[in-house]
Amino acid sequence: MFINPTPSPAIQRLVHRLYEEGAPIIPRLITEWVNSRTGS
Repeated sequence: MFINPTPSPAIQRLVHRLYEEGAPIIPRLITEWVNSRTGS
């Protein structure tokens, strides 16, 4: 089974939007969670 090691584009867009809105900690938590699930 192939698991894509990069976050889905939808998650990347969400994280980028949150970061632009001035909430840098939430995108950081999301990317850490995605990385822990994908092994990146």
